[in-house]
Amino acid sequence: MLGSLQNLYDDTNLNDSSYILCILALIVSLKIISNYQTEKMRFHYNKQSTLMREFVKTSKIREYTYTPYWCTLNAFTNCMIFLFCELASKLMKPVKYERELFTLSDGGTIALDWIVDHEGGLPKKHSQRPVICMMSGLSGGNDNLYLISLVKEAMRLGYKCVIINYRGTSGVKLTSSKIYWMNQWEDVKEPIDYISQKYCRGEEYLKRSLYGYGASLGGQFLSSYLIHEGQNSVLDGAITYGQPFNLKDNVEFFKKNCFKFFDFGMGFIYSLVLQHDIMPDLKNYISQEQYNQMQENIKKHRCSLMDLDQNVLIPYVGYKDLNEYYNYTQAQGKIHKIRTPIMFLNSEDDPCIQKELYPFKECEGNEFTLLAMTKRGGHCSHITGGVRPFQWFSAPCMEFFEFLENKKRATTKVE
Repeated sequence: MLGSLQNLYDDTNLNDSSYILCILALIVSLKIISNYQTEKMRFHYNKQSTLMREFVKTSKIREYTYTPYWCTLNAFTNCMIFLFCELASKLMKPVKYERELFTLSDGGTIALDWIVDHEGGLPKKHSQRPVICMMSGLSGGNDNLYLISLVKEAMRLGYKCVIINYRGTSGVKLTSSKIYWMNQWEDVKEPIDYISQKYCRGEEYLKRSLYGYGASLGGQFLSSYLIHEGQNSVLDGAITYGQPFNLKDNVEFFKKNCFKFFDFGMGFIYSLVLQHDIMPDLKNYISQEQYNQMQENIKKHRCSLMDLDQNVLIPYVGYKDLNEYYNYTQAQGKIHKIRTPIMFLNSEDDPCIQKELYPFKECEGNEFTLLAMTKRGGHCSHITGGVRPFQWFSAPCMEFFEFLENKKRATTKVE
């Protein structure tokens, strides 16, 4: 009997191609499903805004369609494939940059990493290539995929890119008692003002445009900067990608969605940043008792980002509780203060953001804001492609920057 079973096993594995056909059929089916999910963006903006109305109607932004990668069945798999692509990008094509250290007003230090292109790292004095200041998400760093994807598209179109790093990240030691947290928008303002004054409007340099881009937490920083600066912002335009707007009301959704995976994953990643990048230097600026308490709380609450905020960041930066912290740092309810053209790009299925909390009405009430939405895309992912997966979002983002840049050039010629 065992011999008969062995013969049957050999026949079905060596001579029968049904398994291969099943796999091919599955791939084809998934590809058909992904093509069926192809969609265009939906735009929420002030219909009385001449600028945004012109952008939507005259640019190519309405022609862009997003087709999910063939095996991204939902937002979770979209994010997982994003992580795989990011790891592959870091291993196979590491980013080359020229580092410029910048000292903040309180004595803190951050790195400005200028992407090396055909002109080198730092901007050339006799060049008018527009500059894009980029900010990463929660983990910090200068080689995140949602940065590099935009860098490639921006460089192709002739833009100069610089990544504004956060305190204690990307190998730069802390040189003050401040760490990066959600409302540290001054840490964005100071380097942006410096880049504007030296490289875009300085006496030794030709005038050039300056734009801003932030993903997730970086988007929160960027929008907070625009909200607080209002008409005083030196940016000519901005884009945020996957930005959370209503942090306060999003807590329960974030903690429970996807079986708490993202609350756990982001919390664990941030705890590693705190333990390995922040705390070794921070102990030089705080008491031993405070240091020990923070270390204990990090280890105790490392499996939840919300719990880390509640038990580590809030006591350190001086807020009463999570509600006060998020209410003060979130963009929702303050978007009307923005006076710089900005496009928010988000997806409805973002596993980190409850879709009912997107500020549609607020964006429709401000002539400088446009909220572009897709149904699918995950959190800062939007993976697409045939055989090789890649991020889709960079092309529509650069369409917005190109529209602003061309409009500015046309205005300059008239003057």
